[in-house]
Amino acid sequence: MGSASSCKSGGAGRAGEPGLPGLLAPTGVLPTRPPYCSHPVIYRHIVIKSTINKISQLRVIESDVNMSSNVEQYYPQLAAMYDQGYRMLVFALHPGTSRCYGLPGIGKAQSVLRFHGIFRRLFPGEESRQWELRVENPGSMFMSSDRTMGSTTDNSKLFKTLQRISTAGGRLVNVELTGEAGKQLVIQRPFRLGQVDDLYTQFLMNSTKMLDVFYELPRSGSGGQRYMYQIVPCLMESKPSKGRWVSKIPWETVMRQYLITGWKLVEIFEDYSSSINYNNQQMFSMKITMQKNFLWIFEKAVSRRDDPTPLYEGTMVEHWCTITRKEHAMGLGGWSTNVATNWEPLLDHSGHSGWQLVRIIDTPDTQIEGIFHPIIHQRQMIFLQRLIGNRRTRLSNTFGLPRDATQSTDEV
Repeated sequence: MGSASSCKSGGAGRAGEPGLPGLLAPTGVLPTRPPYCSHPVIYRHIVIKSTINKISQLRVIESDVNMSSNVEQYYPQLAAMYDQGYRMLVFALHPGTSRCYGLPGIGKAQSVLRFHGIFRRLFPGEESRQWELRVENPGSMFMSSDRTMGSTTDNSKLFKTLQRISTAGGRLVNVELTGEAGKQLVIQRPFRLGQVDDLYTQFLMNSTKMLDVFYELPRSGSGGQRYMYQIVPCLMESKPSKGRWVSKIPWETVMRQYLITGWKLVEIFEDYSSSINYNNQQMFSMKITMQKNFLWIFEKAVSRRDDPTPLYEGTMVEHWCTITRKEHAMGLGGWSTNVATNWEPLLDHSGHSGWQLVRIIDTPDTQIEGIFHPIIHQRQMIFLQRLIGNRRTRLSNTFGLPRDATQSTDEV
């Protein structure tokens, strides 16, 4: 796994504390390694705009919104990439990116959302193992909230979906909040920007989430291998410091425990279970801690159930994106939120050394620039992993991988 002292950029610390945003931050820094002796990762990015029509009735707190499914607007383009010799790594809704038309809560309105599909080209030798991309909607996932306990999400439908995929010989690719995506933005934005309070927690009581599960199935005559999954909850803890949130997540501990025993990390899914703790230590002094839950999903071939040989090493790179918001016709023409992620240069650079993207997660760590037309710099964590590419080479890391860890291309 990655060197703990050099796998983050922007001055980030061991637990993932933030560095500097925007132009102040250095380019994402990857761990220093000997020359990589396996295949590079060649990335391909596609951005898909999805239009959602909705009809709303004016209510005091929340609109009664009916939204059409938008799966058919992006799935054909994603599936077609497999015929061009690519496999999908991540499919994500741009954090907060949207364009809304019409008055919110009254009559008809329309949202245009941007989804980002990130693929990699097939490695040499993979052509004989043909896969096709599938998508499944497990249905709504119930999220209950209260002022004292925060919010808790029932993930049982996701777990059952993973069991079905495994039984069918499939492999998980990605889990994303895509169904009813316009409504999900209302839920996501305060969590992602650290704007959650008691009133908002009450507002979310008895709400539901819709998600899509992307997975691969082997085409006729291409396999027989089965895969099993391990789901590990891990909390991100955020505390205010000097007027902004500072977040930490013990990612090294989680990755070390499973990668070193032969598992592969395939997904990090934020299920929006959260809590806020207020600690009144002294009069007129309060310490606030916000926690968000992430499900780390690891994969392993059933045939290797008892084989602890590590195949992958992992790392994290810090990245800052910029968010701007614009009103149209003084708000009467709707509004748009634009996110400049600039992921491509960082991923292309990391791909030369074999690093494959696992997930880009948002933190509530932000810095605001300007007053009347503010620009929000939001901190993201980019998680990567790669096949161990150097035979009989002692890996320079802190996780104690064995000297004789060998390369395998059986499970990419």
